[in-house]
Amino acid sequence: KKRASMAFIKQNSLSSSLSKERTSTDPASPRDSDQDIQLKTEWKRKGDRVNFFTKEAANADFFDLLKASAPSLKDRTVIDGYLTKQGGKGIKQNWRKRWFVLTYDKYLYYYKTPQDEIPTGVICLDDYGAVSPVDDAKKKFRFNIHNNNKSTIRVFRLFADAQKDYLQWMSAIEQVFRAPKLDSTRTKIVKREEADEDTIRVCARLYVRVVEARNLPKAMSGSSTSCYCIVDLADQQVRTQTIWKTREPMWCEEFYLDCHDPDTSVAKVTCWRMEKAGRGDVIGKVEVPISSLKDQKQHEQWHSLSVADAEQYIAGDIHLKVEYKPQDSLLLVQVVEAKNLAPKGIGGTSNPFIKLHLGKKKKKTKTVYKTLTPTFNDLYEFKLRADDPKELILVLWHRETMNNVFMGTIKIPYTELEADLLYDAWYMVAANQDDNDSLDDEVFDDKDEADDEDEEPEPQPEEVVPEKEKDKKEKDKKELGDIRLVMKYTEETVLPNVAYDELWEFLQKDDMEIIQLLGKITNEKENVGRTLARLFEFKGKAPELLISMTCREVDETEDPDVIFRANSLATKAFDYYMKLVGLPYLHNTLEDLVKEIYNTKKPCEVDPTRLEKTDDLPKNFANLQSYVQDFCTAIFDSVEECPHKMRRICHALQQKVIERYPSEQIEVVKYTAVSGFLFLRFFCPAVLGPKLFDLMKEHPGMKTARYLTLIAKTLQNLSNLCEFGYKEPYMADMNKLIIDNMEKMKNFIDTVSTLPDAPRREDSPEIQYGIEMATIHRHLLNNIRELRENNPKSQLVRELTKMLQRLAITKENYIMDLHR
Repeated sequence: KKRASMAFIKQNSLSSSLSKERTSTDPASPRDSDQDIQLKTEWKRKGDRVNFFTKEAANADFFDLLKASAPSLKDRTVIDGYLTKQGGKGIKQNWRKRWFVLTYDKYLYYYKTPQDEIPTGVICLDDYGAVSPVDDAKKKFRFNIHNNNKSTIRVFRLFADAQKDYLQWMSAIEQVFRAPKLDSTRTKIVKREEADEDTIRVCARLYVRVVEARNLPKAMSGSSTSCYCIVDLADQQVRTQTIWKTREPMWCEEFYLDCHDPDTSVAKVTCWRMEKAGRGDVIGKVEVPISSLKDQKQHEQWHSLSVADAEQYIAGDIHLKVEYKPQDSLLLVQVVEAKNLAPKGIGGTSNPFIKLHLGKKKKKTKTVYKTLTPTFNDLYEFKLRADDPKELILVLWHRETMNNVFMGTIKIPYTELEADLLYDAWYMVAANQDDNDSLDDEVFDDKDEADDEDEEPEPQPEEVVPEKEKDKKEKDKKELGDIRLVMKYTEETVLPNVAYDELWEFLQKDDMEIIQLLGKITNEKENVGRTLARLFEFKGKAPELLISMTCREVDETEDPDVIFRANSLATKAFDYYMKLVGLPYLHNTLEDLVKEIYNTKKPCEVDPTRLEKTDDLPKNFANLQSYVQDFCTAIFDSVEECPHKMRRICHALQQKVIERYPSEQIEVVKYTAVSGFLFLRFFCPAVLGPKLFDLMKEHPGMKTARYLTLIAKTLQNLSNLCEFGYKEPYMADMNKLIIDNMEKMKNFIDTVSTLPDAPRREDSPEIQYGIEMATIHRHLLNNIRELRENNPKSQLVRELTKMLQRLAITKENYIMDLHR
């Protein structure tokens, strides 16, 4: 019998409670908002309905439940899957298959498909307390949800397709009924304190560009090395993509990390080998003290990799919710999720689970396999005694067949927490195992066991590994290879927002002329473009900035065939801006398709030199064509979802190209100028690197990465309105698909480059105005001498010089006031 190990907790959201109060007391309640009225109209127009069972559900915020799409419930989900439910009216009551989602706040949603935006029904389980199996010869795995004390309340009749699903659902629903409650009406979200924007403050950041590696050792199998890098700084961790089968990988990936203690912090770059058929291993590491970068200059150099031990590599953060109830002698702990864990298993992943220790009391989460970002959603209740220790210890493990691998610990001195307050925080995993050896081989009672019973018994922890021989520790560094890094540490003295008012106005002067001049001389176009995009988006003027920059570049480009080929400030700013405001659009358009490629078992390799023995080339082409067509259709149908801000820029850009070049030259360039941004810099990079665009939690494996590459190649050629030629002859069979979709591509570009009929409200990301202004201030200071030399007669540059002098005096005054 397989026991479901699911998260179970009921959380009454404060916002929901407030919403209910407003609905009952405030005539201008959320139900009367334009958005809700429009949603209700659409609901009626579709002819659908939503079913609410029990009085509690009917009194709940109708629209909050109605807006809950199936994908949006992911973070609240205990269990989901297909069940068949009895419904209908009158004598004939049909059985219908539906997608059910059980949430830990005691709601059971059901939809027609897992992708539905609106539920078919919502069942509030507050009035239910029992789930019972039903003896049915035709429907073997049937069960009912009911209330033993209320015969008048409706009974829900369900059945599963398999015994495994039947047992999991029964167990999950029972545990939801029994679950303790975390009081989320009094919640303290613990995070790093942010400085007041009306005071002077210092913000430090590290820029890291992982460029390439050379002379890496061969894999253990003797083949070429497939490798990736992990960059660690304090409690932050980022990872590059895996570059397959080469000893000289080229990554060229950039990261920005906050630095809160530059005097003691060390940036660590660890190079990992990806083994296809075994556990990955560390090739070597580079450690760079931040104190060595405090000159705030860009440092680019080759670093020799030094020896590193994979077993000693500890990393990650765990999301916990903790509530200490001394009056009830209770400690409630919810293990929500983890991120950035160390790779300890096959394919650069791990099989993490967590043991919780409070003296002799022991709990354990389920094991989540093959991931570095597991979601647990497991809730535990500890009944406290006077002799219990004052610390809760969590030990993170990687599950292996023979020996579990230690991944780190967390200690929580729960008695120091404020009583009856729910602490919601991320806790950093510590590397020291300390004296936890006595915790390793503890036996867990069945009632505390969260792992599935049909898995292999929990193995005994591995024995202490003897020290490696000295000669292995002192390997010649050259054997491990070298890695090229670009690093720059910057400290921004951020003044109160009001101090930057004059500079902000100056940036917009004369059609943003000073920005155009800065773009021609700066060596940090990536950082300047990023800063400008964020700054102008905060002020609601990003489209004006990007229209000005891109149109001016069109004016300055004589040959339309090379338009936007260079990495200019305009292209860098637009690249970043699309990612800044377009990620929700990108996710809605491509996420499901990318997820399907991750999970597919259909081979799509079409290069004859890469085929496996079991591959059928025509069948592979058919699979690839089918997937590419799905991507094309999803993109072509997404015009109305495209952010209006992006459409404004595309419209201005296309019109400028039509005005700038002769009619015989614009038939192609009026499309490629726009597609060069939308596809070359947005859709295709997202297909190639889904994790970099938050489409997936994990980087793709080798085969998946190859399939995504073939899809991106085809999309790129289609967007360029050209077929595959002699450079990639094996892709020639994709030309028919390109030709068939060429007119649709043109229509898509024309439509996305048309101004929308009516404006709509679009949310902006969270941006700190003061930090962005301080950054652009620094770039102007660093380049003012060259600006004066290149533009000796420019009145605007002279005004900039005087204004920067005034800002320097203002800065000194603020610093003096701070030290008084």
